[in-house]
Amino acid sequence: MTIFHTTPSRFRPVRSSLLHSRKGRAVVALIVLFFSCQAGLSQAEPSLVVTAAYEGVINPVAAE
Repeated sequence: MTIFHTTPSRFRPVRSSLLHSRKGRAVVALIVLFFSCQAGLSQAEPSLVVTAAYEGVINPVAAE
């Protein structure tokens, strides 16, 4: 049990640390927003995409 507590955070999976940090959520939201704009998905409902990205970054509890 002590091995897991003394392990530095840099050895954790990158994916889980990205999703659990606020900065990581912002990066993921921006990437999703960028690719949705590239794919033309935001032309249908741009406000919905922006609102979903905003809710995911500012209020992650409400997004889940």
